[in-house]
Amino acid sequence: MRLKSSTFAEKSMDSYKAETKSLLKLAIPIIFTQLAVILMGITDNLVVGRLLGPIALDISGIANSIGFTIASFGVGGLTVVSPMISKAKTEGNFAEINKLYRATQLTVLVFIAITFILGGLALYKFDFFGQSAEIAEKSPSFLFIILASNVPLFYFVAARQFTDGLSDTKVVMFISTIAIFVNLGLNFVFIKGFGPIPSLGINGSAYATLCARTFMMLALFVYIANKKQYIPYFNKDYKLLSVKDLTFSISKVSFFTGCQFFFEVAAFSIANIMMGWLGNDRLAAHLIVLNVASTTYMMATGLSIAGSIRVGRARGLQSVSAIRVAANTSLIATIIFMSVMAILMYVLKEEILTAYIQDQEVIKIGFSLIIVGAMFQLSDGIQSTSISLLRGMGDVKIPTILTFVAYWLVALPMGYWLSFTKKMDAQGIWIALFVGLTASAIFMTYRFYHLLSKTKFDENPVKI
Repeated sequence: MRLKSSTFAEKSMDSYKAETKSLLKLAIPIIFTQLAVILMGITDNLVVGRLLGPIALDISGIANSIGFTIASFGVGGLTVVSPMISKAKTEGNFAEINKLYRATQLTVLVFIAITFILGGLALYKFDFFGQSAEIAEKSPSFLFIILASNVPLFYFVAARQFTDGLSDTKVVMFISTIAIFVNLGLNFVFIKGFGPIPSLGINGSAYATLCARTFMMLALFVYIANKKQYIPYFNKDYKLLSVKDLTFSISKVSFFTGCQFFFEVAAFSIANIMMGWLGNDRLAAHLIVLNVASTTYMMATGLSIAGSIRVGRARGLQSVSAIRVAANTSLIATIIFMSVMAILMYVLKEEILTAYIQDQEVIKIGFSLIIVGAMFQLSDGIQSTSISLLRGMGDVKIPTILTFVAYWLVALPMGYWLSFTKKMDAQGIWIALFVGLTASAIFMTYRFYHLLSKTKFDENPVKI
């Protein structure tokens, strides 16, 4: 009996070791890609804050926040495709991969339409956000350029689902890294002017983002079109296969997933707006600390995206045990990673804040916020990974409702109550965000394991 128990434990340990190796091999390039994406935003804020000051930083921060909130429908929604491609690859279904690729490109049109409808409303009713006169005057033109840059961003994300789903994650990492330097250089050129290029001021930063995202889109499309290993997925006969029904299906599922991202991102954007009501110094401190928290979150999403792809592969194998091992490994890796990030945020809080700005009042407020930001790292990572695992299982409707509850029925009302009724100022909003993230982490983790317990496959004794 002991021998059997020992053998089972050893096999289980071997499964987790193999899964950890596979997860990290897939996740590390995605983590660097996610880091590169967020570093473009941080680069914008660092350059704008250093060259143009706190008010310009507020303009950039508010406009970028609104632009990304609107873009979150597409950026988040399209992520449902990579687990589908991973599953089709495991099943050896090349025709299905081709159809998924083409259907995803068509789905982008839906999100472009959503972007310009919501973006048009935001531009037309910008006074609704209740910002100071100077910010309200200069933000709309910046926001318009950012909205335009969402078009190449969506096509890049759509193409990325193809390469990520096929476990070819390094190329996007390289393209995104190059884009950081493209964005950085163009920020200086467009903001200050260079040679025949006139100084564009704050809007120069938005134009730099537009150019960097366009570069990313074109570079990835060229790579896909020229890689020999991808030729089997683009057989001429596959063009005759209709993708109408699949496009509708992806659009429907990705809309729900997009809502999940939108509810979370919009909650943080409304937190930005509430910070603006408290004052420009609070808003500046909030945006700086949020940049840091967003960086660690985006890196954690590298693990969560990889986890969803591994779960998609396990579904292709029709193995519940493989799904469980993939999920557990992803969550454990996330907990370890975000714990380290929390410690670093707390220890390096002074160095982080002074790297952005020298205004002592903003730095003082930032200290109170970054402590809370360090506290919610673990919750943020767990909820991100759990919701991605649910996406890998094809579960989107219930998680969308749970996301709405966590952020819109818990975090936002609590944030207003703590900050304005209980007079806890800026820190009250961040405490509420911590509570909302923790609620989301509990909801999503419970939902995943509850769903897994009801999943029935003919168990495959296949090595993971």
